[in-house]
Amino acid sequence: MSHHRHDYYELFLFLKGGGTHEIDFETFPIENNSIHFISPGQIHLLNRGAHSKGYVILFSREFYHLGNRNIDALYDLLFLNKNNLKPAINIPENSLALFLNQVQLIQTEFNFSNPDKLELLYTYLQVLLIQSKRLFLSQSEALPGNPATEMLQRFKVAVEKNFMQSHKVSAYADMLCVTPSHLNDVIRENTGTSAGQLIHDRLILEAKRLLFHSDKSISEIAATLSFEDSSYFTRFFKKLAGTPPGDFRTKIRKKYQ
Repeated sequence: MSHHRHDYYELFLFLKGGGTHEIDFETFPIENNSIHFISPGQIHLLNRGAHSKGYVILFSREFYHLGNRNIDALYDLLFLNKNNLKPAINIPENSLALFLNQVQLIQTEFNFSNPDKLELLYTYLQVLLIQSKRLFLSQSEALPGNPATEMLQRFKVAVEKNFMQSHKVSAYADMLCVTPSHLNDVIRENTGTSAGQLIHDRLILEAKRLLFHSDKSISEIAATLSFEDSSYFTRFFKKLAGTPPGDFRTKIRKKYQ
């Protein structure tokens, strides 16, 4: 199997590890009792060990919104949209049965044509996502209820939803009803980097995905990411990625294809 991307979410529950999972040009080990999350658009390749085992759950935004009319609900689950962080969590031994039971309920319901099947599948999925959210929060350094942490999370959600159109810190500050300087202070204090850098990191990641996986020209990619000038996009990419976009495309395709 070659590197690929999907327009749906994937949850990999690994009961027995082995091998590696390449996600957005980074390699992560497949460990026992862990969950890997793939969000729409991410490029990945599963190099599973011969003895590894587990489950895979696939679902689309459309399916999720059958049971939840809040169009931002999935964006609010940061572990599903952690485009610049480790896309995995470890399941403690005392929580494993809870996760395994939920996955098996989904599998059983999926395999039969029962009345209200979709509603029940959505309910089981929602429980699994809530369990994952709790575990993610317990393993992250972020403390729920901390105003600075909440602003950081809101900023990350806003970036994920708007980075292709909005590149300026001031635009996100307006969305969050704070001043640009205050937003920068909060982001730097909690991440060690600026709000602008996080926006740029997300733009570069998407540019790399498009360069690798699409046949769009450099100017078309620049337009897709709302750069008015393709030459500026080329300078921007080279400054942050260390190489011009055309050279990156050649090297990354040679490496992975």
